[in-house]
Amino acid sequence: MKAALLVDVGKMVVRDVRDPSVPPSEVLIMVKAVGVCRIDLHLFRGDANYNLDSQGHPIPLAVQPQILGHEFCGEILELGSEVRDLKRGDRVLCDQGRNCVSQNRWPRCPYCRSGDSHLCDHYGEHGVTGLPGAMADYIAMPARL
Repeated sequence: MKAALLVDVGKMVVRDVRDPSVPPSEVLIMVKAVGVCRIDLHLFRGDANYNLDSQGHPIPLAVQPQILGHEFCGEILELGSEVRDLKRGDRVLCDQGRNCVSQNRWPRCPYCRSGDSHLCDHYGEHGVTGLPGAMADYIAMPARL
């Protein structure tokens, strides 16, 4: 598939990248539209980098380019084997944040147990924290999102 990769501050390129795999509780979405948000502009301009290594240090774009795009919509192309409440062809909007709830993680972290899943100990955000965003032909997302 084609994707727009942020490869350095102020530099995006379109490249062929591997199609996403579709785990059992996720869906493959053909991206139809992507919003450009102020966070995308901060990442593009180098004002921020939320893709962190295990010590909490930013991973340079030259080491790990990012596919931006956390505000998007599309059409479901493929369902994981455990997905029951969606079907191929459904048009969807997505919440980009992965947390204990969206990933069926047990036990849940204290934040997800309290209802503050946006503060999840395992939080990751597509197009922001190193998870692939939607400035691509396709994106795999948890069906719950």
